Amino acid sequence: MEVLSIFLIIYGILVTYLVLTKASFVFNNPKAKVFQKWMGEKGTYYFFLAFGLAALIAGIIIQMNL
Repeated sequence: MEVLSIFLIIYGILVTYLVLTKASFVFNNPKAKVFQKWMGEKGTYYFFLAFGLAALIAGIIIQMNL
């Protein structure tokens, strides 16, 4: 479980950073374009941000329970 928690923490930090800086390779990705068409630009931004923060929080919670 320690490896999973470390992975989730690093993944959460990376995703959150990329979303907050609005990295072009994240938002110009064809899969992200589908999300933008479906949820709108702000919806996609908030979805990715929530996903990154959820991974970060899950990693921290798992690490605290070890």
